[in-house]
Amino acid sequence: MHSIFSILYSQIHPKTCNMNTQNPTISVVVVAYNEEKYIPKTLESIQKQTYKDYELIVVDNNSVDKTNVLAKQYGARVLNEKTQGYVYALNTGLRATKGRIIAVSDADTIVPSDWLEKIAKEFEDPQLLGLTGSLRYNTRNSFSNWLIYKSYDLFIMCNFLLGKAHFTGTCIAFRKAVFQKIGNLNVKFKVGADVDLGLQIQKFGKVSYTPHITVIASDRRWKQGILDNFLKYVQAYLYVVWLRREVKSSLKPTT
Repeated sequence: MHSIFSILYSQIHPKTCNMNTQNPTISVVVVAYNEEKYIPKTLESIQKQTYKDYELIVVDNNSVDKTNVLAKQYGARVLNEKTQGYVYALNTGLRATKGRIIAVSDADTIVPSDWLEKIAKEFEDPQLLGLTGSLRYNTRNSFSNWLIYKSYDLFIMCNFLLGKAHFTGTCIAFRKAVFQKIGNLNVKFKVGADVDLGLQIQKFGKVSYTPHITVIASDRRWKQGILDNFLKYVQAYLYVVWLRREVKSSLKPTT
């Protein structure tokens, strides 16, 4: 009878890992809006980290589904941001962090078990202020996966060579001290806040692209219209990186 109860309980209340919630070295921040379908796999992947000196923060940006409840079941410290928008929710999460290093990923992304371990290793370099990793899409077509990965890799490397530290919110990490110097994300960039963050960190010192730190991102947005979303992302990139202007609402990618 006891074993049956334990099984049922574990299904309702997933086990939480041994995080360091009091004085962590790394704070993991995930922003979520109606992500009950995807966030369990994301949080499970974070729970499986070989590196345990971290805390997990989920910022619920007005979800009307079970996102909030699920995040708490996985041991996350859940914060609520009432102002709608990724940049506002991420700002809330970043300000609440306790760790010296902040790692950010998305609520529909799967991180490998050594994700935080690799991040911690990179920050053994005292000069490093921030990094962005690589991503793969888990589509059914292996050639498409390879092509997207190589194209993304080339795109990020070219940006860094041009002096534009292009950070992507699916896989970034940076020192809290440099975030405090920046003094919050620029809410002008409601689209591309993560990209702008990389450009701001770069002003203070060393940043890097670390392709060996790779996560698996969801391709759901591309399924909603590949060409339309691609053109919107290109336009948003030009506005944020090169024109340094707020992205027009008509350019915002489908969420």
